[in-house]
Amino acid sequence: MTTRSLHKRPGYTLVEVMVALGLSVLTMWILAEAFRIGLEMIGQARAQANLMTQLAAVGAILQRDLVYAHPFLPDDSRPNRGLRLSDQRVDLLPSGRWTPPLGGFFRIVAPPPGLTVTDTEGLNIYTVNNHALHFTAILPERETNLFRVTVPADSFSPGGTYESRAAEIAYFLVDTNTRTSGGTNPLYNLVRRQRLVAVNDAERTRLDTSQAGMFFNDLIASQIVPPGSPTTAYTLQGIRVPSNRFPIDVLPISEPVGTTTLPRLVFPPVSNPNLSGEEILLPNVLSFEVMVHWQPHPPNGTAAPTDNPYAFLPPPHVFDTGHDLTTVPLHIRVLGIQVTIRAYDPKTRAVRQNTWRFAL
Repeated sequence: MTTRSLHKRPGYTLVEVMVALGLSVLTMWILAEAFRIGLEMIGQARAQANLMTQLAAVGAILQRDLVYAHPFLPDDSRPNRGLRLSDQRVDLLPSGRWTPPLGGFFRIVAPPPGLTVTDTEGLNIYTVNNHALHFTAILPERETNLFRVTVPADSFSPGGTYESRAAEIAYFLVDTNTRTSGGTNPLYNLVRRQRLVAVNDAERTRLDTSQAGMFFNDLIASQIVPPGSPTTAYTLQGIRVPSNRFPIDVLPISEPVGTTTLPRLVFPPVSNPNLSGEEILLPNVLSFEVMVHWQPHPPNGTAAPTDNPYAFLPPPHVFDTGHDLTTVPLHIRVLGIQVTIRAYDPKTRAVRQNTWRFAL
C-alpha cells in the first residue's frame, strides 16, 4: 500500500492582513500627500511666475513712457534741445536762467512715508500709497506704434481709431477696500490713466472728437478729452496749464512725524466709467514708491543709505515744471527717479518687490 502525506497550504492570518492593509493605506496617504504638496508647489511657483511677469510688464510700460518717450517739445535754446527732464534746469530759476518748457510738463509727488520695518540686512521697507507720477510723453517721430484710442460706433458716431505721438499720463494707486490675509495691510490697484494730446495745432484737427460723437472712449485704452472739456484735444502747450490737466483733489494728510500737514494729490475717479481712459496695470499692490535723484544733492539723512542718491522730495514734496514762473514748487534739477512696487499674491500670500531706476 502507498501512503501520501497531505501538506496544508500556508495562509495569511488576520493580523497579517490588517498590517498589510495598514501599510498600503499609509503608503497611499504618503503618495497622495506628496502629490498634493507637489501641486501646491507648482501652483505657488506658477503664481510667483505670473506676478514676476506682471511686474516685468509694468516695468516695460514705465520704460516706454519715461525713457523711450520724452516729456517736452524740442527747444533749440536749451541743452540737448530740452527734451529730457534733466535738461530742464529748474534749479536755475532763482537766478532767472530758466523758463518753463515750450510744451509738456512733468509732476512728481513723493512725500516721505512712515517707516514700516527694517529687515535683518538693514534695508528699510516702506508702505507708500500717496505717491504719483503725472507727465506728458512724446514718442519719437519715427515711432509707428503710437498712443491710440478706439472710439466705438454708436448712433452719434461712426467710431474709429485715433492716434497721437503725445499723451498725458498719470500713475497712482486706487484703494480697493480689501486687505491682505488677516486684514493687516490695505491693497490697491496701480492705475495708469492716459489721454491723447495733440503735438501742435496742426495735429489738433485729427483729434477733433466732434466728428466722432463727443467723448466716447475705449474702456481700457485712453481718452481724448475728459468730461466737460472742449471737443478738441489739448495741445502740448495748452496742457502745461494745471487746470487743463487731469483733475486732482488736494487732501490734508498728517506728516509721518509731527502734526503739520502737506498736500496729497489724489486723482478722483471719473463719473462715467466709459470715459475713464485708464487701465489697472497691477492689482493687489501694497506700495508704490517714487524716490528722486536731484541737484543740489539732498542733505544727509533725507534718504536711506541703500537708496542714495535717491531720496523723497523735500517740502512741499511736489515737483512740477509748471507753466509759468509762479507755479514751480521746488527749484531743483531732476536727474532720475527710482520706482519701487511691492505686490501681494493672495493665493500664496507672498510679497514680491521690484525696483527700477530711470535716468531722465
